[in-house]
Amino acid sequence: MKRYALEIYEPGTTQDVLVYFESDTPFQAISRGDLLGAGAWGGSGYNLGDMLRVVGIEHIVIESSPAPMHKVCVFTENVDDGRAARRGQ
Repeated sequence: MKRYALEIYEPGTTQDVLVYFESDTPFQAISRGDLLGAGAWGGSGYNLGDMLRVVGIEHIVIESSPAPMHKVCVFTENVDDGRAARRGQ
């Protein structure tokens, strides 16, 4: 069993998972306001260059054997202008 999970949710929802990843090593920290390149996720329906902005994070520690799993839930909103968002506008 993998020890780390990352769930990224559809914009504006807290129920609909857009994409799910598992890993043996921790994911890089993700914070509110970060931009995510949604076009890199196959089957997500997003195109290259499409961006999502992180609006919230939830950490869940799941008891499991042989070790607990750390799951990070990332809540998002659509970004209308990815170029402007990258420049902080």
